[in-house]
Amino acid sequence: MSDIWWLICTILDIIYVEKIKLNSSEFLFQKLHTRRKACAQMANWSEVKRTRVEKALEFEFMSSGSDAASGDEDIFIAKPLRWRSDEYSSLLKELDKKREKMKTKRGRRQTVKRRTGDTFSDRPAPEDISVENQWVLADQR
Repeated sequence: MSDIWWLICTILDIIYVEKIKLNSSEFLFQKLHTRRKACAQMANWSEVKRTRVEKALEFEFMSSGSDAASGDEDIFIAKPLRWRSDEYSSLLKELDKKREKMKTKRGRRQTVKRRTGDTFSDRPAPEDISVENQWVLADQR
């Protein structure tokens, strides 16, 4: 009986871990999608700038993150990417401000608070970056 119980618990643990991975992936893909929508609506950007940023909105250029509980509220802590350029990071902040303005009141209420963490992500820079997206990388001198 204990072997069956152990097997059931193991299977439930695997399902739980996979569900967490799926939820965080869904979150990142949703975020990427809304950043693309925000980019299309940036009226104060030139067409050249908008096109350049749209081409650079890739999943592998997005920050890593983790959830943290603080009392009664959940907080998403973004781990900055050491290899990402300041220019690209500041453009993403502009897009995120636009995304926030595009949300309904209910959407803003349901948003998990977010802050930038103190530690950098361990994730290395992607190796197969196209020539037109090299500006996303910080100088690695």
